[in-house]
Amino acid sequence: MRGRVVMMRDRFILLVVVTLTLAACGIHSRSVHVERSRPAGTSVRSGSTPARVASLRVRVCPTTYGAQSKASSSLPARLPVELSYGVGHDLMAYTDTRGLLFILAPKGWSCSGSYGADGSGGVIAYPGGQGTPPSSWGAGWRLPANSTARAVSGFETAASPVQAAARACSFFEDAAKLFASEGFPRCQQLPTGVQVTAITPTIVGFQADAHVYQGVATPSGGNDPANAVITYSPTADPGSYGETCTLPNSMHAICTAVLNSFLRSYRAK
Repeated sequence: MRGRVVMMRDRFILLVVVTLTLAACGIHSRSVHVERSRPAGTSVRSGSTPARVASLRVRVCPTTYGAQSKASSSLPARLPVELSYGVGHDLMAYTDTRGLLFILAPKGWSCSGSYGADGSGGVIAYPGGQGTPPSSWGAGWRLPANSTARAVSGFETAASPVQAAARACSFFEDAAKLFASEGFPRCQQLPTGVQVTAITPTIVGFQADAHVYQGVATPSGGNDPANAVITYSPTADPGSYGETCTLPNSMHAICTAVLNSFLRSYRAK
């Protein structure tokens, strides 16, 4: 069965946990939870994991730019982040030299940033002894089936609505329509082993199972599942943000915290 989009029918958005369930691929079923957004002033439903604000250390990553760019002189040394209790001590924040994008990942990892001349790009963090990701990781990073590579990556598209639609068209009907209206081929169909959950009309969470490659999930295809979120808006600038957390099942709580934090920061942009 191919990846299937499950639409949420609620018109009012509350803080609800949406489960991305791992399909059986020789591993025990586990889940990564993505919190749906909520209006200011609404309360967390009973049963949700309590959260706290943690102050995480920030690592500024070496960054390349397709156009000339100066490093920011005002990047914070620490970043306040809302996290579930018991998770924050394992994490730190990573960003590029201009502070365009912040992601969370395990402490002490290596990282890098890369942006094209059009402004699209992002930040990737990975274990220091693992080796450097390919320079083209933003366009997709297919891992060998036996790979145990770990990484957390975040990206943003540029101002072009067509570029945003190209990135998001496999997950959003509006993006697919715009992409087709510009004369491009049909969007790539999601492969077997990708489960998709529509969190809001502009946010999708999905998981590529172990050994399954999906180009937006960076990296994917290796020995561990890739859990990810992607946003899309045809009128926003940038039009799409996304993040992928590729870690073993024993670290699924880390991916939960990482993805939820990313959505809190970028879901409304």
